[in-house]
Amino acid sequence: MRSVNKCLPLALAAGALVMCLTAARADMDANEPEPILDTEFLAQAITSGYGEVQLSELAAKQAGDNKVKAFAQKLVNDHAAMNDKLVDAGRGLKFGFDFELAKETRATYDRLSRLRGAEFDRKYLKQMIDNHEKAVTLFEREAKTGINADVKRFAGQNASKIKDHLKEAHDLLDGLRDKS
Repeated sequence: MRSVNKCLPLALAAGALVMCLTAARADMDANEPEPILDTEFLAQAITSGYGEVQLSELAAKQAGDNKVKAFAQKLVNDHAAMNDKLVDAGRGLKFGFDFELAKETRATYDRLSRLRGAEFDRKYLKQMIDNHEKAVTLFEREAKTGINADVKRFAGQNASKIKDHLKEAHDLLDGLRDKS
């Protein structure tokens, strides 16, 4: 009984310390992105990048505005190059890729393919803004929380390129609104 009484204050102090550390960690975690598995990042980034290429190839043909066409071609080139690098990174993780349009992207492609001119341009740019906002979040999350050094580095290096695409899409959409 005596040894239990001697250990009780120590156990209470240790328990209080654990509770404080847990609460402090919870506060820190609220500001940090939730970790992502490298393979989850690769799957999402490849699916998104492949969709960007397909939608932008359509835009390069159907856009009414020459600046939108040039932007679309830039996205085709940039995202195709990023996809190649992602595939290389995935090989090191023994990760296989499935190059098919996601169901949602297929529906978007079908909707856009029926549009022409200024209406196409606006809808395409809005879609690129939405896609690139999601991609920025995805790439920044991997850059902060990824495990594989190569994949993490790739995400960090390319997040700025995706932000540039996002800004350019916003600027082009604003320019189209000014013409209206």
